[in-house]
Amino acid sequence: MNGVTMSGSGEGRGGLLERMLGLSGLDAAGIIRNIKKTNADRLLSEAGSAGKLPSRDLSRHFAHEVLGPEDEAILRLSIIGRIHLLKNYFSDREQKEDTFLDLGDPDGIFLSSLGKRGISANISPDACRSCRNNALEAIRCDISRLPLRDDSVDHLFLFQTLEHLADPLSTLLSLHRVCRKSLTISVPCVGKTVIHRANYDPARRPYEHHIFEFSDDDLRRVLSHTPFSVASFDHTVQFDERRSPLLHRLLIRLYWTAMSDPKRDPEYHTVATDLFDGSFARLTVVHLRK
Repeated sequence: MNGVTMSGSGEGRGGLLERMLGLSGLDAAGIIRNIKKTNADRLLSEAGSAGKLPSRDLSRHFAHEVLGPEDEAILRLSIIGRIHLLKNYFSDREQKEDTFLDLGDPDGIFLSSLGKRGISANISPDACRSCRNNALEAIRCDISRLPLRDDSVDHLFLFQTLEHLADPLSTLLSLHRVCRKSLTISVPCVGKTVIHRANYDPARRPYEHHIFEFSDDDLRRVLSHTPFSVASFDHTVQFDERRSPLLHRLLIRLYWTAMSDPKRDPEYHTVATDLFDGSFARLTVVHLRK
């Protein structure tokens, strides 16, 4: 794979920027939170009626840390972007009549958006409980070893999950066996493929850690080893620096420069524009057909 980054250990994030702004008496954390919130609110506003979600507590969305309104706005934007693509990928008849299984599903929001009851599968007991609370059937299992027959489900979703798997290619081959028609995946969009070291964040449970984060080119190479055909290769935007005010862009540049030093913090990305304050700027979404 081209441009692979091996991650190691590092000190806390954003320290350089906070020290620089601290010297001028500015609240670095507050400024960053405001930039995130302003960005997400603008993009949500541009989405108009498409930017509406069912009312629910997004702070319980599995594996997402919602520490304030700026994080919830980013998460809402992330979900809406994928829902919009899903409605384009499937015909009205498919949405109405076909069966769907969401793998790694945090709370059933994607199935609900299509008007489906569907089934969710997750290794996390908290996520399964959340899905059942939203009137969805939930299976607790390791999705790399699904207890399902061949061609037993029409469509599979695998959102923000592939990067957590130790053997993503074997899992994709297994999912090809289970689905009859399609698999839709989303992963963080990174400029260079990243392989994280084991247990890089001891505060998180093992299955919450990322292992592989594939660049678009390397993701295409991985998918070429499966029998799937790529029907659509898309991106959703979660952070759009280019349309931010000049001061915001300058602060973002400082922040991304501080974050991109592998000697200071190699656990985060050497490609500075991949990540902003814990949120990926974009997600890659791929719709695969059999």
